[in-house]
Amino acid sequence: MGLFKWLGFGGKTRDAPGGAANIPDIQNSVRDSGQTFTFGRADSGERVDEKSSLQIATVYACVRLLAETVAGLPLHLYRYVDNDGKEKAVEHPLYKILYRQPNPEMTSFSFRECLMTHLLLWGNAYAQIVRDGKNNILGLYPLVPQNVEIDRDEHGSIYYIYHAYEDDKAGETGKDYYFKREKVLHFPGLGFNGLVGFSPIGMMKNALGSYHLKKRRTICVWILPTMMLLSASFFPPPADCALTWRGLRMKNGTL
Repeated sequence: MGLFKWLGFGGKTRDAPGGAANIPDIQNSVRDSGQTFTFGRADSGERVDEKSSLQIATVYACVRLLAETVAGLPLHLYRYVDNDGKEKAVEHPLYKILYRQPNPEMTSFSFRECLMTHLLLWGNAYAQIVRDGKNNILGLYPLVPQNVEIDRDEHGSIYYIYHAYEDDKAGETGKDYYFKREKVLHFPGLGFNGLVGFSPIGMMKNALGSYHLKKRRTICVWILPTMMLLSASFFPPPADCALTWRGLRMKNGTL
């Protein structure tokens, strides 16, 4: 990449508006809104995603604190009674799902902690709603946000597509699952349309990328030369490299 291209000069020019033909379809507003801030390479050249971000102590501490705090809050199901009062609906089928165990593999704490982590990193939290033949809710299962896509059908109704890139079920890797809106519990974060949230990590991608670049440069500028100088003290360099080592020592204030 040349200097002028890196500065933004040259290359393909921006297309001018050409009338109604260039106006995006309103049915794509939901699908495309979630792609405004995404993971990828920052302006510094460092790649930023959910895993690299959690390696930053501040990000990890904030995500853990918020996720565990929300997961630890009491979650009860109530019903209204006479005299504008309320009482716990412990006999309701949803009470056990929300308060104790959303599915056979997770507790209520771990389920909410997982969803809150998804919300903080990806800006959206999804859970599949499993029902029986009578439409009763049997359980809630988290869906990885990076594998979920939202779109509208020809009637304008929202539906969800889950790309099973991982082996969620034996022999079903690489399949796409389509869910109607009533079969997915969706918590969107901050966004423009209220339907799809933006990734906080994606929005702060350049700042996090600058941090990764600064950390890597610190290692290259200070730690590596120091290790070289220390090793030279114990293992003298060859005669033809003496001037080079002497120059490094003088640069660091030693002889």
